[in-house]
Amino acid sequence: MGESIEIYLDGMEELRRNFSKLRVSAPGVVRLAVNETAIKARQDLYEKADSTYKVKKTKFNKSLKITKASNSTLTAIISTKGRPLALAAFDYRRHTKSGRATKPVQLGEPGHRAFVARMPNPNGADHLGIFVRVKGTQMKDKPKKEQIREFFGSGVPVMIGGERVYGSLQGQIEDQLKYALRRHAERVIRSMEG
Repeated sequence: MGESIEIYLDGMEELRRNFSKLRVSAPGVVRLAVNETAIKARQDLYEKADSTYKVKKTKFNKSLKITKASNSTLTAIISTKGRPLALAAFDYRRHTKSGRATKPVQLGEPGHRAFVARMPNPNGADHLGIFVRVKGTQMKDKPKKEQIREFFGSGVPVMIGGERVYGSLQGQIEDQLKYALRRHAERVIRSMEG
């Protein structure tokens, strides 16, 4: 499952005609504006996703990939794919010394207390997750303990694909592209004058 956002400029032929009168390369200016907008859009997507879902930046940015525009394509693509993120990839509160979180959240069935644990991984970095014991089951290697189940939140494609994140930023991204294009065009024109 994946989502992608394309950032490009409509009306490229009209822009080329206007720039050819000035003897300026339109694709070079558009490429700079599109790439700058794509980088800013990724940052805005994270900020909106963080305010909506409280996701941590490293986990969010790790699943986003920017394919930058070139002079021939003039389209930047922000693509994402991935599975649901472990609940530890979101902001959470551990239990205090008294045994209660400041605002307890019910995870799983009533009567089960969730806990944060670091699971060893022989092939790489350990995995931090939020787990709960499943009543009526047994661990294979420790029969006196119940099995555990990890909780997962939304994946990044689900977060940015909805109206709550990308839908609310679409107009802002278009405005940023227009502003960046104007700024880069003015910079090129100033460099030609002086």
